[in-house]
Amino acid sequence: MNYWDQQYNPRLAVQDSQQYFDRWRESARQARATLTGHIDGPYGAHERERLDVFRAAAPRGTLVFLHGGYWRAFGKEDFSWIAAPFVQAGITVVVPSYPLCPSAPLPAICQSVAKAMSYIASSVLTPAERERVVLAGHSAGAHLAAYYLSRFAADADSMLDLSAVVCISGVFDLLPLLHVQFLDGMGWDAAGLHEVSPLYQLVPDRAKVILAVGEAESRDFHRQSERLADAWAERCTGVLSIADRNHFSVLDTLSEPDSLLARLMLDLFKPASLGEVA
Repeated sequence: MNYWDQQYNPRLAVQDSQQYFDRWRESARQARATLTGHIDGPYGAHERERLDVFRAAAPRGTLVFLHGGYWRAFGKEDFSWIAAPFVQAGITVVVPSYPLCPSAPLPAICQSVAKAMSYIASSVLTPAERERVVLAGHSAGAHLAAYYLSRFAADADSMLDLSAVVCISGVFDLLPLLHVQFLDGMGWDAAGLHEVSPLYQLVPDRAKVILAVGEAESRDFHRQSERLADAWAERCTGVLSIADRNHFSVLDTLSEPDSLLARLMLDLFKPASLGEVA
């Protein structure tokens, strides 16, 4: 096993990682069964261009969550559980799926995310839900969120004024993935990975950026966020290291209202007079 797999394959570092996936799937099923105002619909022509909307009764903003899975696994139906604590706090939650590698190249996946965001803006959100919009992602979803902010968020047709982007355990320089053996067969090349790496894009001119990594994650996962924090210093102030959390358990903190990450994300929906940071 080479160095790159040790750094970039979280399943090697987390004992019985399948337990997280099984628990997420069951929690997601329960959320879909219990949350009212759930809508499942398409945002594009591809069979995976669909999104779930979980509406808050009296919304004060919207969280859009992009799932992980190294761009080749999972879907919106695995992460409905993200919605529960935010809906209870008066925040509508939207969870899109997107096409997966290797059948879809990474640029096409990035375009699908941009398409989803435009559709959410034009056809999903009410005025109250548009008051504050936060885009968050985990792992591959963190990459997609950062790339969207750097390449698409300023487009006139996006129509979403993002308050913040939250990237949890992301990869922002994709070039090291060329050396990761478990990702062989993805059809990647250096030029293509460089093109879709947020670290090699212009610094965004909008939105607060929050970067978080589990304390127990590999050195390279920490370094990925540290490099983006340095490059995007105008938008971001450092990296949150979440104590005693690995690449998967760090995401669980979003369902723990007293956790540091959950509190920070909920604070993003407070009015400016209560402490918003632009």
